[in-house]
Amino acid sequence: MAASVALLSDGFVTAPAVEEDEEAVPLSQSTQLLQRKKEMAAVQLELDKKKDEFLSRMRRCTEREEELAERQDAIKEQVRKFDKFLKENDAKRARALRKAGEEAKIREAREAERVALEAELLRQRAAQGEIEAALRNLERPEQFLARACEHSDYFEDIEAILRRHEVLEATHADLLARVKTSEEQTLQRREELHETRKRTQTEALVNASRIAAHQARLDELRLGAQDEEASLASMESGAKDRLRVLGEVTMAIHNLHARAFEKDGWRAGGAGRPPDGEGELLPELLSSVGQRVGDLLDIVATLRHESLSTAGASNA
Repeated sequence: MAASVALLSDGFVTAPAVEEDEEAVPLSQSTQLLQRKKEMAAVQLELDKKKDEFLSRMRRCTEREEELAERQDAIKEQVRKFDKFLKENDAKRARALRKAGEEAKIREAREAERVALEAELLRQRAAQGEIEAALRNLERPEQFLARACEHSDYFEDIEAILRRHEVLEATHADLLARVKTSEEQTLQRREELHETRKRTQTEALVNASRIAAHQARLDELRLGAQDEEASLASMESGAKDRLRVLGEVTMAIHNLHARAFEKDGWRAGGAGRPPDGEGELLPELLSSVGQRVGDLLDIVATLRHESLSTAGASNA
């Protein structure tokens, strides 16, 4: 029987494969035990070897990790130094830019100051030229005044001429002030006159408006009076018509009364006739006429009754 020991890569030991030989001679138990011990010793040696290899690998891994940690620390230190360098470089760059800006501002200010000084220098030179020209112009009048004093009996020197000029200039200024005051007073008077005219025109317009309003009111009153007169004339005409109708009614009543009482031979002063004269009253006349008509109706009724009675008797 052939025996072998196998050790896997993960450290586990597999049992040795045992091949049985049908033709092999059976061994005793002690021999088999020895053989098993040898196999176990071989397996133990292989296991110890693998353990040593594993420990060696673990040491190498630990060393590698330590080396990697040291390299990582070194890289971190380099990164920190590089960041510090970048920050310092940025700070230097910012300081340089700020300094350059300040220097540019200073340069611009100095340039503006230089331009201003040059302009001031040009103005001073121009003023100097004007002063020199004025001085040259004044030299000629002074010479003229000196010659005038030499040929004049009124002025003794140039100072007298200048004093006279000052007096005349003051008088001229006073006259100008008076003229200005007079013009202002004239302008004020013109404004007052304009305001007075304007106020007068306004008052005239207001009065004209009031007169027009009163005239319109007067026209309205006249039209109202005309309407009242027309209404009064209409009322008078109506009253006249009513009086005429009343007269006609009165005459009709008188005629009716006369006919009612004269038909049967009644005379004036008879019984039942109302008194004559201007003082008779229409109600009394109408009452008399009514009584007369009633009497006539009674007579007619009596006659009809008698006629009917006579006709009935003749028929019988």
